[in-house]
Amino acid sequence: MRKLLLAGLILAASMGIPKVSKAEAISQTKAISVYYVDIQKVVENSNKWKEVENIINSQIREAREKLQKLDSEIRSLQSELKSPILSQKAKEEKEKELQQKLRERERYIQQINLKIQKMGNARSLEIISEVVRVIDEYRKEHNIPLIIDKRAVISGNPKYDLTETITKIYNGKVEK
Repeated sequence: MRKLLLAGLILAASMGIPKVSKAEAISQTKAISVYYVDIQKVVENSNKWKEVENIINSQIREAREKLQKLDSEIRSLQSELKSPILSQKAKEEKEKELQQKLRERERYIQQINLKIQKMGNARSLEIISEVVRVIDEYRKEHNIPLIIDKRAVISGNPKYDLTETITKIYNGKVEK
């Protein structure tokens, strides 16, 4: 029974479906254009990210100033430790103070690095989210079926690259 049913389906399928070559099948399908955006480049070229970079650079300058001050205190303690007139007890206290300053310096470096990293990550995610909204609005306004991140593109026609366009739109919206 199954063989008969299967033979009937094959016969019906071969009679009812016109034969089409692969080239004809491809030409009959509607071609869609896939546009792409280098989101990382949009973020890096955005005015908002440049503001973030300025804030980060300012924090780095402040941190360097504080580290220079700590380094000066450390060098001073190290030179005091070399003094032959210090008693054993005074040397132990200076050594303890020196170790405390060294730990303070390391803690400060870790804290400032973490603070800068957290701020950079948070602001980066915020900007990426805004850029994605701009891309989606652009896609809807221009009736584009698909826009992908450039990192997913192995090879693409530059005419479908919307990076500069999206950067200009994003910067214009942020400044308003």
